[in-house]
Formats: sequence, structure tokens, C-alpha cells
Amino acid sequence: RIAGNQVLVQQRKDTAYFLPEYLEIDGTLNPTTRQYGIYKAVLYQASLKIKGDFAPPDFSVWKVKPDNVLWDEAIIAFYVADLRATPSTLSITFNNKEFPFQPGSRLNGYSSGIYAHIPGSVAPDNKLEFATTVELNGSKSLDLMPVGRHTMVNLKSIWPDPKFHGAYLPQTHTVTDEGFTANWSISYYGRSQPQQWNNTEDSKGLASYATAQSFFGISLLAPIDHYRLVERSIKYGILFLITVFTTFFIFETRSTIKLHPVQYTLVGAALVIFFLLLLALSELLSFGLAYTIGGIACTLLISAYSIFALKSKHRAAIIALTLALIYAMLYIILQLQDYALLLGTILIFAMLAAAMFTTRNIKWE
Repeated sequence: RIAGNQVLVQQRKDTAYFLPEYLEIDGTLNPTTRQYGIYKAVLYQASLKIKGDFAPPDFSVWKVKPDNVLWDEAIIAFYVADLRATPSTLSITFNNKEFPFQPGSRLNGYSSGIYAHIPGSVAPDNKLEFATTVELNGSKSLDLMPVGRHTMVNLKSIWPDPKFHGAYLPQTHTVTDEGFTANWSISYYGRSQPQQWNNTEDSKGLASYATAQSFFGISLLAPIDHYRLVERSIKYGILFLITVFTTFFIFETRSTIKLHPVQYTLVGAALVIFFLLLLALSELLSFGLAYTIGGIACTLLISAYSIFALKSKHRAAIIALTLALIYAMLYIILQLQDYALLLGTILIFAMLAAAMFTTRNIKWE
């Protein structure tokens, strides 16, 4: 700008952002469980080996000359949601030189993270390779974002119950009782972020609303604890009531025995108290042992009462055998995960069909 005999030059400093051409993450998760009173939580220690490379920065799209680029102010930044659990000092190797990480991401909209100044390491036509190892402590899940033009992720752990979630599912994965391995290969075409932008452009960049749609990762599912097992067993409580009450009613209609509603109520109360016993004992003992003790106790109680109510040891033995079979079947159902609902529904349907068939000739009037 010219004013009189003076030439006034106005300078403006902008920031350009570049994402890696190639990004590879090899991670190992070492899980542990922590006990908080009667509750358990799944924690993990993650070791993430991160490496990749950048293409030589191209400023021609903004018509910026290489001489106007402040190469010595270049930084490399990582967004990490929570670094409070990072146990060690972090550094990065960039073009065979090591630089320490500083706290803060230096990315707009992301206050948490790390960055490193890399003076003298970035210049036109330079080879831009980086590598670092990040140690993290976390709980439940690990989420990543595919910021490379091509992103490769390989995760493994000894945890046998992973859940894969997010915008990208693994291309290959193996899950066994000894743990899991999972591999992702992701192209940048599936994300909404551009490969490069600057702070003056009307670009999504790394806006949180855009990146939230690109996260993917795994969750370490907690094994089914005794509270959820008890909750699942309660759902099949109707199975006990229908079976035992139907058996009592058949004995009553086919003999001279007359049972009072109070007797049905007492037997029903004994059936219901099994679930309370199961819950109380499972807080102190293993679920299997608690289930066995509760089942035996309620079976003996109802069978002993049936001797007097039904006036027959033979009929009481049938009641005991029926209860033993139901308790055994329910325990098998509770140990299943994928087919528990299907098998339980089939069992209830079969019991109902048996009750209808057995009482088909009874004159209800």
C-alpha cells in the first residue's frame, strides 16, 4: 500500500495443517480388572507404536512462495483425549532426529494432546518420516481416528471379550479364549477431513463434529458378573412358577388332595427366595457355588413341604426331580452368551406346551 512517499507493507501470519500420507499404529493392550467393593472395572495399559510419513508440504494451492514459509516454526501435533494417565516422558523421532513432546495439542478445538517443535526438519522436498511410542493407561475402550491418507492399525490383547465399534470395523480379526487380534486398513476417502487446509479457509479441518464421525476402536467388555447373571436368571422365574404350580395342580385334580391357596403361596415364596439367596451368596462365593447352594436349599425346602402337602413321598420326589432339572437347565442357559435367549425361550415354550398337553382333559368348570 502506498501512502504519500511511504510504502506500507501489511504482513499476515497464517497456519497451514497437513495430515500424514501414511500412518501405521501397532498397539498392545494389557488388561487388568480392579475390584471396587463388590464391583469390578476393566482397565488396560496400552503401548502404541506410531509411525508414518508426510508428503513434502505444498503451499502452491495458496500461492505462497517457499521463501515465505516459516519452516523453523513447524510442529507435529497429536490429539489425545486424556493424558493424565501417561506414565512416561514422550518424544518423537522426526527425520532421524529426536524431539521431546510438550503438553497441549496446538490444534484448534482440542486442548488435550501433545506437540513437538521440529526446527530444521521440514523444508521443500524433504523426506518427512516420524516414529514414536505412546504409553497410555485407560479403561473400557480405546478410540482412534484415521488421519492418514492410508491408515493401518494393528491391535492385539489377551482380553477374550472385545467389541469393535465406530465408523470402521476391522478387515480381519481373530477372537479366542486367549485374546484377540484385529487389523484395519483405511483409506482417507471415507472421512470428511481434507488432507491439508489452513486457518483462513472455510474448511472442516479437524472440527470436532467432523472427526466424531471418523473414530473407531475397541471396547473391552467386562465378563458377565454375578449381578447380571442373577438378573438374567430372574427373567426365567416364570418357568419355575408355571412348572411347579402345574405339577401341584395335576396332583390335586387327579387325587383326593385339596390344596389351599396359602399352600400355593408358600411354595411360590420358596421359589422366589431362591433368587435372593443366589444374589446374597454370590457376593461372597463364586456364582456356580452360590447357585448350587441356593438350588439345593430351595429344592429340599419345597420337597420336604410337599411330603406333607401332597401326602406322598413319591409325589414329593417328582417335585424334587422337576426342580433339579429346571435348576440344571437354567444354569446351562446362564452360561451361554450367544444362544441364551433362544434356548431359554424354547425351554419356556416346551414347558408351556407340556402343561397344556397334561391338563388337556381336565374339566375346568
